[in-house]
Amino acid sequence: MKNNIKIFISTFILITSNIYGQTFSEVKDEYIKLLESSQEKSKNNNLNGAISDYSRMIQLTTSDMPRDIKSYPYFMRANGKVLLNDYRGAISDYDKAIEFDPLNAEAYSYRANAKRTIEDFSGAIDDFNKLILIEPKNSDAYFFRGLCKRNLNDFKGAIEDYDKSIDIEPKNAKSYYERGLTKINLKNNDAGCLDLSISSELGYEDAEKKINTYCK
Repeated sequence: MKNNIKIFISTFILITSNIYGQTFSEVKDEYIKLLESSQEKSKNNNLNGAISDYSRMIQLTTSDMPRDIKSYPYFMRANGKVLLNDYRGAISDYDKAIEFDPLNAEAYSYRANAKRTIEDFSGAIDDFNKLILIEPKNSDAYFFRGLCKRNLNDFKGAIEDYDKSIDIEPKNAKSYYERGLTKINLKNNDAGCLDLSISSELGYEDAEKKINTYCK
């Protein structure tokens, strides 16, 4: 019974605070304590504890809170869910983080990779497209978009993305490696083996194994 009363009181406080519109200054002290607590728990690998803190921070959201601060606990809770392999839960939180902060490049990047992990390659490509609009010189965005396109058998589109990744970061061994394999998929073994050779020279060990398979 006592626990039920506590739950009722806590729920009542939360509901009435939303009705009467608390301000950020009124919740700031508790918000900062939760922020510090979540950081400490994350450092100690207490992911569930950190997620609980982020959930409480979300409950404390006020209408006058800056949008990037509203976004932050959703973004961090999503990161925790990724580490717990709750990718769909993470994607839902990244959705909210982006809703509050539409130019959050990291949120698009992390949501894209969460989608890629659950094999939603089309959804991941959409996010990488948005990320590239924000950060057109992001080599990794082109690289990972290329991986997604390759998984959808868009080999030409994948090669174009690896090209762009290499243009931005000429010593990107993984981009040469993936471009090489994709060219080999298209039966262009000479060009593919050349890319694998460059990847190997740049220090990517897996490239040598593929050279032994396809290029001898």
